Amino acid sequence: MAHSLGNEEKDLRFRTHIISRLSPLIAPHTCDIGFLSGAFPLSKIHQNHTDSQIIHFPLLLTKGYIYSVSWPKTLQDLLPSWSFESIKKSFIPPLVDSPYFFDFLNENLTQFIQDNHLDESRTECLLVAHGHPNNPPQPSLETLWQELRTKHHFHEDSSLCFIKQTPYLHEKLSHVNDHVKVILPLFITEGYHFVSDIPHGDQHAYITLPNLAQYREFESFLARTILAFIKTI
Repeated sequence: MAHSLGNEEKDLRFRTHIISRLSPLIAPHTCDIGFLSGAFPLSKIHQNHTDSQIIHFPLLLTKGYIYSVSWPKTLQDLLPSWSFESIKKSFIPPLVDSPYFFDFLNENLTQFIQDNHLDESRTECLLVAHGHPNNPPQPSLETLWQELRTKHHFHEDSSLCFIKQTPYLHEKLSHVNDHVKVILPLFITEGYHFVSDIPHGDQHAYITLPNLAQYREFESFLARTILAFIKTI
């Protein structure tokens, strides 16, 4: 389950890529990807798997409103024979809550630092999530950030920041100093916020990591998370 990337061609490429890479890793189980809108809606996906035991893996970062309320309600309309609680029980926890997420993120960050020959003590790392102006930061994000800080020796100005709540990314980027700003976006795909709200390209002021789906071993991380969940049901 994913948000549409706002472009059917992008949706198709993402869907085809993930299915082709993920399916062999979770065999004999199968996978499919449906979007809340666009060419591959969830309704079509469920029609293709009416005889299967279905689990749902929302490609979301944390247990926010969309994970906890919006998507279960959407699925309840599609699956009237399922109770709301049974739908929620079919949900794999979001990415940050996966037991494999920290290692996946940290290994890619560490490799990025090495490839760019960065001195961590002179590197301001900005871990960026979406956030919500009316909600406090998710505790899982705070925990993730603290775990990253224990593994690295980034400049003291490094922080967890957000697009839609304080501390804001744009405020962090406006502070001029003599160290490199590394932007670590917690966005899965090249959707609207990754493209429009995350700065890219100015190698002198900052360096931006790719979206999570571009990381090495992304499909392997998804597969391990799915298989671990299947063992619990």
